[in-house]
Amino acid sequence: MTFAAPLEAKSIRFRARSFVAFTLTPEAPLDVWLEGLDHWIGNSPGYFAGRPVVLDLNTLKPDVAAIESLVGVLGHRGIRIYAIELDGHTALEPNLPPVLVGAKEATTDGLLPREARAESFNKAEGRAPEQ
Repeated sequence: MTFAAPLEAKSIRFRARSFVAFTLTPEAPLDVWLEGLDHWIGNSPGYFAGRPVVLDLNTLKPDVAAIESLVGVLGHRGIRIYAIELDGHTALEPNLPPVLVGAKEATTDGLLPREARAESFNKAEGRAPEQ
Protein backbone atom coordinates (compact mmCIF):
# COMPACT_ATOMS: atom_id res chain seq x y z
CA MET A 1 0.00 0.00 0.00
CA THR A 2 1.34 3.44 -0.95
CA PHE A 3 0.49 6.61 0.93
CA ALA A 4 0.81 9.98 -0.72
CA ALA A 5 1.99 12.91 1.34
CA PRO A 6 -0.74 15.48 1.88
CA LEU A 7 -0.56 18.46 -0.44
CA GLU A 8 0.41 21.67 1.25
CA ALA A 9 -2.47 24.10 1.00
CA LYS A 10 -1.41 27.50 -0.27
CA SER A 11 -3.24 30.46 1.07
CA ILE A 12 -5.10 32.80 -1.22
CA ARG A 13 -4.33 36.43 -0.59
CA PHE A 14 -6.98 39.10 -0.79
CA ARG A 15 -5.83 42.69 -0.52
CA ALA A 16 -7.80 45.89 -0.46
CA ARG A 17 -6.97 48.46 -3.11
CA SER A 18 -7.65 52.14 -3.22
CA PHE A 19 -7.38 53.94 -6.53
CA VAL A 20 -8.61 56.94 -8.44
CA ALA A 21 -11.47 56.41 -10.86
CA PHE A 22 -13.18 58.98 -13.02
CA THR A 23 -16.90 59.41 -12.45
CA LEU A 24 -19.44 60.19 -15.15
CA THR A 25 -22.81 61.44 -13.89
CA PRO A 26 -25.32 61.52 -16.75
CA GLU A 27 -28.20 63.96 -16.52
CA ALA A 28 -31.56 64.33 -18.24
CA PRO A 29 -32.14 64.89 -21.05
CA LEU A 30 -29.71 62.12 -21.82
CA ASP A 31 -29.34 62.92 -25.52
CA VAL A 32 -28.17 66.45 -24.67
CA TRP A 33 -25.75 65.09 -22.07
CA LEU A 34 -24.36 62.58 -24.60
CA GLU A 35 -23.96 65.38 -27.15
CA GLY A 36 -21.89 67.34 -24.60
CA LEU A 37 -19.84 64.22 -23.85
CA ASP A 38 -19.20 63.71 -27.58
CA HIS A 39 -17.95 67.29 -27.83
CA TRP A 40 -15.64 66.73 -24.85
CA ILE A 41 -14.34 63.45 -26.29
CA GLY A 42 -13.73 65.20 -29.61
CA ASN A 43 -11.46 67.68 -27.84
CA SER A 44 -9.66 64.97 -25.84
CA PRO A 45 -9.65 61.77 -27.92
CA GLY A 46 -8.50 58.67 -26.08
CA TYR A 47 -8.80 60.34 -22.67
CA PHE A 48 -10.82 57.48 -21.18
CA ALA A 49 -8.77 54.70 -22.80
CA GLY A 50 -7.56 52.28 -20.13
CA ARG A 51 -8.87 54.39 -17.24
CA PRO A 52 -11.37 53.17 -14.66
CA VAL A 53 -14.69 54.97 -15.04
CA VAL A 54 -17.54 54.80 -12.54
CA LEU A 55 -21.03 55.56 -13.80
CA ASP A 56 -22.93 57.50 -11.12
CA LEU A 57 -26.62 56.98 -11.85
CA ASN A 58 -28.00 58.49 -8.63
CA THR A 59 -29.15 61.64 -10.47
CA LEU A 60 -30.69 59.92 -13.49
CA LYS A 61 -32.04 56.77 -11.72
CA PRO A 62 -32.69 54.74 -14.91
CA ASP A 63 -34.24 51.28 -15.04
CA VAL A 64 -32.11 48.22 -15.81
CA ALA A 65 -32.86 48.29 -19.56
CA ALA A 66 -31.78 51.94 -19.76
CA ILE A 67 -28.61 51.14 -17.80
CA GLU A 68 -27.75 48.34 -20.24
CA SER A 69 -28.31 50.70 -23.15
CA LEU A 70 -26.24 53.50 -21.60
CA VAL A 71 -23.31 51.19 -20.78
CA GLY A 72 -23.39 50.03 -24.42
CA VAL A 73 -23.58 53.58 -25.79
CA LEU A 74 -20.62 54.63 -23.64
CA GLY A 75 -18.70 51.52 -24.73
CA HIS A 76 -19.13 52.53 -28.38
CA ARG A 77 -17.57 55.87 -27.43
CA GLY A 78 -14.53 54.09 -26.01
CA ILE A 79 -15.58 54.46 -22.37
CA ARG A 80 -15.44 51.21 -20.44
CA ILE A 81 -17.49 51.31 -17.26
CA TYR A 82 -15.68 49.78 -14.29
CA ALA A 83 -18.56 50.01 -11.80
CA ILE A 84 -21.94 51.66 -11.24
CA GLU A 85 -23.10 53.80 -8.33
CA LEU A 86 -26.84 53.54 -7.74
CA ASP A 87 -28.32 53.93 -4.27
CA GLY A 88 -30.82 51.26 -3.31
CA HIS A 89 -29.29 48.59 -5.54
CA THR A 90 -26.78 46.00 -4.44
CA ALA A 91 -26.59 44.16 -7.75
CA LEU A 92 -27.76 44.47 -11.34
CA GLU A 93 -27.81 41.99 -14.20
CA PRO A 94 -24.70 39.76 -14.50
CA ASN A 95 -23.81 41.34 -17.86
CA LEU A 96 -23.50 44.80 -16.24
CA PRO A 97 -20.62 46.20 -14.20
CA PRO A 98 -20.92 45.69 -10.44
CA VAL A 99 -22.66 48.18 -8.18
CA LEU A 100 -20.33 50.01 -5.83
CA VAL A 101 -21.41 49.98 -2.22
CA GLY A 102 -19.95 52.49 0.22
CA ALA A 103 -17.95 54.48 -2.34
CA LYS A 104 -16.73 57.88 -1.19
CA GLU A 105 -16.11 60.95 -3.29
CA ALA A 106 -12.45 61.96 -3.41
CA THR A 107 -11.55 65.38 -2.08
CA THR A 108 -8.34 67.33 -1.98
CA ASP A 109 -8.48 67.55 1.83
CA GLY A 110 -6.36 64.47 2.25
CA LEU A 111 -4.01 65.38 -0.57
CA LEU A 112 -2.98 68.92 0.41
CA PRO A 113 -0.88 69.99 3.39
CA ARG A 114 -2.84 71.89 6.05
CA GLU A 115 -1.46 75.30 4.95
CA ALA A 116 -2.39 74.69 1.32
CA ARG A 117 -5.92 73.64 2.34
CA ALA A 118 -6.39 76.86 4.31
CA GLU A 119 -5.04 78.90 1.40
CA SER A 120 -7.34 77.09 -1.03
CA PHE A 121 -10.32 77.69 1.28
CA ASN A 122 -9.46 81.40 1.63
CA LYS A 123 -9.24 81.81 -2.14
CA ALA A 124 -12.60 80.11 -2.61
CA GLU A 125 -14.14 82.38 0.05
CA GLY A 126 -12.47 85.51 -1.35
CA ARG A 127 -10.45 86.08 1.85
CA ALA A 128 -6.98 87.53 2.12
CA PRO A 129 -4.34 85.14 3.46
CA GLU A 130 -3.57 85.49 7.16
CA GLN A 131 -0.17 86.98 7.99
